[in-house]
Amino acid sequence: MLPRLSKSYHGLVGAQAARACATLVFVCVVVGPSSASAGQENMCSAGGTIPVTVNVTSKTVSFTCASAVSHLLPAKKGSASNFDQCYDDKACTTAKNSSVVVGTDVGLVVTGPANSETNKKYTVTVQKLPTEAKTVFFLCSENETPTTVPDAPEDKKCTVELTIPAKPPADTCAEDKETIAVEVDPTHKSVTFNCGGDLKMVQPADSTKVYKDDCATEVTLEEELPSAKVTKDNLKNTLELTELPKAEKTLCYKCVDTVEKSSSSKQCSVKVKVPSSGGEGVASRASASILAVIVLAFMYLQ
Repeated sequence: MLPRLSKSYHGLVGAQAARACATLVFVCVVVGPSSASAGQENMCSAGGTIPVTVNVTSKTVSFTCASAVSHLLPAKKGSASNFDQCYDDKACTTAKNSSVVVGTDVGLVVTGPANSETNKKYTVTVQKLPTEAKTVFFLCSENETPTTVPDAPEDKKCTVELTIPAKPPADTCAEDKETIAVEVDPTHKSVTFNCGGDLKMVQPADSTKVYKDDCATEVTLEEELPSAKVTKDNLKNTLELTELPKAEKTLCYKCVDTVEKSSSSKQCSVKVKVPSSGGEGVASRASASILAVIVLAFMYLQ
């Protein structure tokens, strides 16, 4: 028969169990709220600075001014529906028209906020990406109009540093393009193309393979261009040949945002034109010239 446990033992076990329960409750209380911070992306709070970058594909980005600094500066002009001014330096001293700072063709516009929000969300949109990256600034402020009274306490503020990335170069396949065309230099017998933005994978992944002109039929590179090889350096891809083909060819690669053999929502095709060596044409022209000389010589001798 097992010995009867004393009341003191039961009391000790009960106390330990209570402490364990208390510990579990404490962990739940501490860990639980962390999920609430998931929505704080691009949140500008008083005294801070946040960097935001316009997406290359959607050409938009959003940020939120916290409730303590919910007003965006430079403010809207009069009854304007959108914000069309920005600052061109981090000190944010002088408001300028956005079209002057980034260019008219870029079409920078800031919209928002929804009046029902405590924290105010603003959305930046550009019509097209500039040829060179641009950086502009905005302020989230506690006041809609900057305080100008001497010796008055400084307004609470947060700086938004907005980057508008440059348009990818012509030889870069990125999300904003469906297809790019590049051509092998007949002198150096090589061509380079880049995958940019979120499109960091090249298909076919096997450097000994390539697509035909339809960008769907996969074949061996040796079959199409026996003297060719492809070298990959990060996102830079170079096709090199020792000899040009007798007939012009067009081959294809793809820049995608995922691994090979899986469905991809984003891709850009690279059409590679490979010029002919011109050997057959040169030989034909040479033969025709020689024949003409022979005919003329024969007629002269007659």
